[in-house]
Amino acid sequence: MKLKFLAFFSFLILASCITIPVQVSLNDPPDQKQALPLTIFIERVTLPSGINSVQTKEDNLTLAVIEYARKANYFQRVAYINYKEPSDNNYKIFTIACTNFEEIRKPHPAYFPLAILTFTIYIWAGGAIATDSAAYDCDLTVKNPNKKVLFRNVKKLFNTRDVNFYSKYYLFPSGIEDRTEVLSSLIDSYYNAHRFILKHTNGDKVNEKN
Repeated sequence: MKLKFLAFFSFLILASCITIPVQVSLNDPPDQKQALPLTIFIERVTLPSGINSVQTKEDNLTLAVIEYARKANYFQRVAYINYKEPSDNNYKIFTIACTNFEEIRKPHPAYFPLAILTFTIYIWAGGAIATDSAAYDCDLTVKNPNKKVLFRNVKKLFNTRDVNFYSKYYLFPSGIEDRTEVLSSLIDSYYNAHRFILKHTNGDKVNEKN
């Protein structure tokens, strides 16, 4: 019995001490925007170079951002920069660069002593086993076809979440809400700024001569 207890407890300790693999999926947009009559080309999103399989994850995150922007109906057209054709002459280029993009799981400070003192009752009662930390630091640069910078914004997020044995994040940790918040807020910032400018200059009519 004692060996089973030790084996189970050791498993929980190991499960609470992990570096969570970087994921790049995004949630669907919560609502539909009123599309601005703009064409947006998105360059490859860049991630920190130390991430495993970074190029594949950059490709997948770029596709996720494009799909998110399309579903949210931000702009009339959203596409990857390589889909730009010679006939395109009035568009904006989105460049998103992330210098921090990680999730880490560490044991909760109360986990080890209370689990021992209560003979794991603490665990079965739903006490916190681990703390998941998400840290994201991304910036958006918007340029016109002449490479002139028209807009820039930075979004940083650091969030922690306690995880217990019954949490849906215990076996399948995911920071999808945090990733979506960071990247969607960057697109939102340009969308809202552009709408504000249009509203105070040309009403709802777009004047694209940048």
